[in-house]
Amino acid sequence: MWAETYDRELSPGAVFGIQSDVAQRIAEALSTELTPEEASRVATRPTESQAAYDLFLRGNERRGFSEIEIRAALLAYQQAVEIDPEFALAWARLAGTHISLFFFSFDNSQDRLALARETLARAEELDPDNLEVLETLGFYHYPGELNYRQALEVFERVVRADPTRAGTVASIGYVQRRMGLLDDAAESIRKASEMDPLDELLAYQRGETAILLRRYDEAEQHLRRSVELDPEWLRPYAYLAMLPVQRDGDLGAGRAVLAEAVQAGAVGDDVFGPFAWLLIDRLSRDYDAAAGRVRNEGWDLIEGQFFYLPAEFILAEYLRYGGNSEEAEKAYRLAEAHLLAQLGESPLDHRVHSTLGRAYAGLGDATSAVEHGQRGVDLMPVEEEAYRGAFRLEDLAMIYAAPGDGDAAIDVLDRLAEQPTYISRQLLGLDPAWDTLRGHSRFAALVQRYR
Repeated sequence: MWAETYDRELSPGAVFGIQSDVAQRIAEALSTELTPEEASRVATRPTESQAAYDLFLRGNERRGFSEIEIRAALLAYQQAVEIDPEFALAWARLAGTHISLFFFSFDNSQDRLALARETLARAEELDPDNLEVLETLGFYHYPGELNYRQALEVFERVVRADPTRAGTVASIGYVQRRMGLLDDAAESIRKASEMDPLDELLAYQRGETAILLRRYDEAEQHLRRSVELDPEWLRPYAYLAMLPVQRDGDLGAGRAVLAEAVQAGAVGDDVFGPFAWLLIDRLSRDYDAAAGRVRNEGWDLIEGQFFYLPAEFILAEYLRYGGNSEEAEKAYRLAEAHLLAQLGESPLDHRVHSTLGRAYAGLGDATSAVEHGQRGVDLMPVEEEAYRGAFRLEDLAMIYAAPGDGDAAIDVLDRLAEQPTYISRQLLGLDPAWDTLRGHSRFAALVQRYR
């Protein structure tokens, strides 16, 4: 590891020269030499404005997975380009935040995607050879257009130009994961993590991918490493909490991990924290306590790229599973109104169609349930997007299972056995959503297909 005392006066315009100087000193200390391209990159000033650069750094610090984090970063980048309209790197990051809002479904409108393309075009106009600008184009192809082949071509081009970019190597893995190429994805993300072993995100991504491959012990190792690197980040705890349930059916161990997260101060608005609690509560079948948690925590809406779950819907499910059909119907009707209003704003939202289908299944309207559930599948088919598409298939299976249409539900679950999904043998055994299937002649054999 390189270490050296560095003492130099810092003035508003000197920070970029310092970065270049430090990079050169590190290269000399390691008895290596920067290539002309590398030397040019570290010597290039992204902006002459210290104020714009400070805002750019603020945006970098605020970037994350939640809507609050993404919008905070967007605001900082927007302010940076307002101060310096020639700041290509800030334009690229601004485009990236628009793409993130679209991808994570916080604003999945075509207007948001158009903003991303418009902003990216400005970055390309200012600095077409900048690798980060090119990488942002890859992200536009990946979650923006779901054009995975084009995204891979762009990311591979960036890596050929600079093989040290661990984040881009990981992005290749993220695309492969969406394509359902899980072994390839695991290998790409492994390479990236070994290039940057102190990156908690890459350790987490290795764990998430291992879960999809149902390699639970390996997943636990990587997720624990992510927690070690950043004990206050909630996301890896959420996956660690679900892991003993998926692998062993151990609900107590899952609760213990979530308590550990609270003890460590890992709180925030990451959607997977509430999702982990919802899953464990549902599997525990203590529906009164589960409903109380939703109300006490103020979880009015739990949404992310995979699901859109209003509190009314969550409570309706608990009431139905608990046998309170009259109150469940009232809650489902409230959920229906919420979801129909949301579809009025976003008629192509696959998440909302699926949840509305499940609400209609709870109400006993099988025709409407299947219609919306299938619409969710059609809008996000596994052939186009293996990861999110698997959630839509799971929802469709739950829709068929609600009235006891065992063959249709098992047909869908049979397809899911080969898809990247968090469903495991233990979850199938515990989840009340599948209670109507337990006496079916095909269910036991289906469960054995999962690990």
